[in-house]
Amino acid sequence: MDLNRVNVIPNNVSVLLHGYFQYESYLKPFKTDIVDLFDLSISPYILDKYNDIDNSYFLHIRRGDYVGNSFHELDLTEYYKRAVQHIGKGIAYIVSNDIEWCKQWDFLKTIPHRFIEEDDVNTLIIMTRCGLGGITANSELS
Repeated sequence: MDLNRVNVIPNNVSVLLHGYFQYESYLKPFKTDIVDLFDLSISPYILDKYNDIDNSYFLHIRRGDYVGNSFHELDLTEYYKRAVQHIGKGIAYIVSNDIEWCKQWDFLKTIPHRFIEEDDVNTLIIMTRCGLGGITANSELS
């Protein structure tokens, strides 16, 4: 990381940050450094359990604090339907912080899918290995 390009705030100074910091341009200069922080070695267990991973894409469905928040309101069914049509094939690996809700969502009954119920690290590894890419929620954390 090129520390000459980073503004470091001294420890004894109070700072208030306000806004949404979800723009790629904030992170782009540090992409290589950020990627190097992650060791996402895939285990034989994951490869065996998800042996169709090359013909899959992840579909991340964020719930939690998004439910009932008008700032994040959008027609999720239409959003995901259009995104799935764009990918066009494969198996959707469903990743969510509310898998139980997803299991009841009628839209998922219309596409081939599998629910991912692994720990956070293995879920992230699975997402990075999906051969057809992924469909994210409208969230910088997705």
